Amino acid sequence: MTLGEEMLVYNRADNRAHALNPVSRDVFRLCQDSTSRSRAEQRLSERYAILPEQASAIIDCGLSKLAAAGLIEGPQTPGFGQRELRRMLGNASMVPAVASIVAPRPEVDPP
Repeated sequence: MTLGEEMLVYNRADNRAHALNPVSRDVFRLCQDSTSRSRAEQRLSERYAILPEQASAIIDCGLSKLAAAGLIEGPQTPGFGQRELRRMLGNASMVPAVASIVAPRPEVDPP
């Protein structure tokens, strides 16, 4: 579900809802599309008018946050910290963010 520019992802396995900011949303969608790393860097570079090295750092941070939230499988790579990434990009809104909450179990209609 899209909320403005953010995306809400509900994980049925652990009944958690995750709000992805636009940058995390874009990294998540690139994962869903099975986009190659070089193509993902190119797409983010073009979309946000940033250098490929900056796009690479965003992808590393985004993948780590998505993995920590249980939305993708893979290692949580250390990469750049949020503060370093903000300094590198000069814009805090470019740092991938995932906010997670435990959601109530959906009710199932009785048979």
